[in-house]
Amino acid sequence: MKQVKKNSTFLLSILVMIIAIVWIRVGGDNLSLSNAYFYIGICLILLGICFILGQAQLFAGWFKRRDKGESKEDYAERKIDVQSVGSKKNRPLKISPFMWGCFIIGIVMIIIAVVVTL
Repeated sequence: MKQVKKNSTFLLSILVMIIAIVWIRVGGDNLSLSNAYFYIGICLILLGICFILGQAQLFAGWFKRRDKGESKEDYAERKIDVQSVGSKKNRPLKISPFMWGCFIIGIVMIIIAVVVTL
């Protein structure tokens, strides 16, 4: 089972290629297949980018201003710790296997879309 999980991207890419070959043999429209693969590939690449940016802690450490009528002690209590925000923002990006799979399958689908139209 672990071997299947490791090679799931490769197996899914082969499945996509087999579907393309069957579609062409049956007599389907090459242009519509190519367009569908291209759009799906672009969407998978964008999905991977969205997941990377979601884990990047971009919104950590937004400034908080002092409210009207708030004492300095209350403001000091809810003030942001600069060290914790800096450590969150300076962490390296983590790319999970799911994200790598999205990128690889998206690129393979775009390449297949280009090859199908040739």
